[in-house]
Amino acid sequence: NKEREDRQMKTLNMEEIHEVALGILKKIDEITAKLDLQYFLAYGTLIGAVRDHGFIPWDDDVDIMMFRKDYDIFAEYCISHEKEISPYRLCSLKTNPDYPHMIDRLCDSRYPIRVKNEVPCGQGVFVDIYPLDGMGSDLKALQPVIKKCHRLADRDFWSTRVHFEIPGKWYRTPDKFIRYCLAKYRGKEYFEKQLAAMGELFDFEDSKYIGVITWGTDMMYFDKRLFRRAIRMQFQDFQAPVPVGYDRILKKLYGDYKKLPPQKKRRAQHHYLAYKK
Repeated sequence: NKEREDRQMKTLNMEEIHEVALGILKKIDEITAKLDLQYFLAYGTLIGAVRDHGFIPWDDDVDIMMFRKDYDIFAEYCISHEKEISPYRLCSLKTNPDYPHMIDRLCDSRYPIRVKNEVPCGQGVFVDIYPLDGMGSDLKALQPVIKKCHRLADRDFWSTRVHFEIPGKWYRTPDKFIRYCLAKYRGKEYFEKQLAAMGELFDFEDSKYIGVITWGTDMMYFDKRLFRRAIRMQFQDFQAPVPVGYDRILKKLYGDYKKLPPQKKRRAQHHYLAYKK
């Protein structure tokens, strides 16, 4: 069984996870250069590049963004060249219908992970790849779209949980339990279809704003000009691409991103254990 398998494998520490994730990032850099595609460091990984010139010490993954067109080309390449890029493999809804996310991940299959409260679907230590879709040019009209995406993403998340978990604030339990039950009844395929359709609402070229609309969280829309080109910045032992407007992007997401968070918040965001086969 899986518990016995886990005991027979070595658990990776954070430093080892960083080393594996960096190898995946370099593979992405290699493939995108070969195909003339653009990617950008994102979220905590982007903070790490700007502030720390590498990983945030407690961050347990790598985040990147791609324009939707490049994202789709990259995914198709990884799927059609699965043997050639091994041990790296794309984890997505295209490769496994049980996969629980609306974003793709490039994983290292030599280092499987066990994720808390998720159905196992062959993932390894990973790099999250977020697609940037068009979000129109009218912020007022965009607000209800963002709210709907946020609601759909919340239901999609609950639909992929193996069991209900009591939230930190106990008084929210009844509301969240009802949402969990309704989401499980609908099924994740319903929410995935709805979110995918939201990503096609706006034409990318005609949009002033772009963002990760299928992820569904607000504050993820940006002026497209902030991504008009990439610049290379030191990340660990190589130069990785960041959007030219990185400072405005990070301030929008995090405020004073150069200030370290309180000690109690310096912890990994994902709930998984990584192993070496």
